[in-house]
Amino acid sequence: MSRVWSPVLVGLAAVGLSACSSSLNPLNDSVSYRPSVATVVESPNCLAEDIYTALTRLGPWDPALTPNAPAPGYPPAHFQPVAVQRCERGVDETGALTVDSVRLEGDISAVDAVFSADSERFPDGVTPSCVYAMEPPAGLWFVNEAGEAFRPAWPASPCGLQNAPIDALAGLTEVSRSSHPTGFDDRYTTSCESSSYGTAFADTSSDDVAAAQQREREGNIPVVPSLVMPIDDVDALKLCTCALHTFSRGLPRSDVPDST
Repeated sequence: MSRVWSPVLVGLAAVGLSACSSSLNPLNDSVSYRPSVATVVESPNCLAEDIYTALTRLGPWDPALTPNAPAPGYPPAHFQPVAVQRCERGVDETGALTVDSVRLEGDISAVDAVFSADSERFPDGVTPSCVYAMEPPAGLWFVNEAGEAFRPAWPASPCGLQNAPIDALAGLTEVSRSSHPTGFDDRYTTSCESSSYGTAFADTSSDDVAAAQQREREGNIPVVPSLVMPIDDVDALKLCTCALHTFSRGLPRSDVPDST
């Protein structure tokens, strides 16, 4: 079986391993499995309550919402996908949040192949301590020629999720998009550290940059899975700023003017 391990994941997994009665080596071996077969429905739906809530974090008060979608599962044997529908957060012309249904086409066979891969887990009796938390896309559907659809389960790796589906999906092309307005404007809901002395902010010095560049040249940096730190399909950037305080001898902090 094919196994791809990130050095940082394996090393940290080893720290938390409990005694294992199996003859398998938990650092080199894994157990293959497949989730339950997915349920096919009449059409894809990005307004199912569970998908909508996961995307927006809003309560289920929108009258357009439908009951929860079937749970993701393994691709059914005789289902022939011709497109992928992805549910996304969007923004309309007023800046309000939308839920978008995006149809993707292209090399669907490649996408189908990577989602048909076996999942991998640690052997029985192993208690791993993994460093990353990963979440698959909230709403992803495979669609066939008749318009029927199912939600594919993202293939798992022992410490999270496999990376191959990201690359396959990135090769598809958007062919259509429809947007559903939520009526919610989240442009001003950024939560920032209130104090410029809080731990949420830290200066990045030129020495920090130089050290990071040196680690990159030497290859001494972990390969972070794409679902942990994605660089594509990222939501809007929210920027937090903090005041810079200039202290004068004899003046308490509350009396010192702020500067930016």
